[in-house]
Amino acid sequence: MVYRYIAYRESGELVKGRLNARTEEAAADLLSYAGYKVVNLKPFAPFFSLGKLANSFYRVKPGEVVLLYRQLAMLLESGIDIVSCLEMLRDQVSNRALKSALIDVIADLRAGNPLSAALARHPSAFSPMYCRLIAVGEQTGGLETVLKQIADYMEKEAATAKNVKNALMYPVITSIVTVIVIIILVTYALPAFGDLYNSLGVELPAPTKMLIDTANQLKTNGLFITMGVLLILILGMVYVRTPNGRYKWDEFLLTMPVLGRINHLSELAQYCQ
Repeated sequence: MVYRYIAYRESGELVKGRLNARTEEAAADLLSYAGYKVVNLKPFAPFFSLGKLANSFYRVKPGEVVLLYRQLAMLLESGIDIVSCLEMLRDQVSNRALKSALIDVIADLRAGNPLSAALARHPSAFSPMYCRLIAVGEQTGGLETVLKQIADYMEKEAATAKNVKNALMYPVITSIVTVIVIIILVTYALPAFGDLYNSLGVELPAPTKMLIDTANQLKTNGLFITMGVLLILILGMVYVRTPNGRYKWDEFLLTMPVLGRINHLSELAQYCQ
């Protein structure tokens, strides 16, 4: 892993740079051995990375993580050490992103880190909440049992999510079709009727005028409106990825009318389980 550092030489000169190390502790030790006094040390995350871009096309599915946890629990019960277990599982994994994560996890374990901390470095593949449960299993000596329980719960969670998606499929399709029909009516049908009534000298009702004016505005400034909406969505997605934005988004999900209560109960049920 690449780390960015700011440090002082023995002469008092301030230096900046990057170095490769397994862990942050190893990076600090390397700088200390080189005679540097570390001021700031943190992982270096480039804005654009070909490796991350390639792995983004290989999403880790929950079913793959469930299978990994079950196989890991079975191998641990047979008396094999955890590093050997993960090495065997790594060779069997076909998902590129998951295999890359397991390679890093094995390296962290060899560096002396616990499994929970090694898995927590890859939140896109391993849920932080489940990593905390694994940490509890490591401390209590029941890692195999915890892995099985996590796999069982993830399967139930995936089945529930699938049922919810199936239940919402019809309303979502109906809503999309409704919006498309309304756009077609407002864009093409209403202006034609408006021209007809104007030719006959009949005054249109106020709501109909508002709809026609809205349609004309969409036709005239449709490109700018679309670009503005897309820009707002992109900025919103970027903000949600920040810690404060994520907190605000989660707070909004919990305080939404009707759905907020459902989200709240769902989180409570997950926590209690």
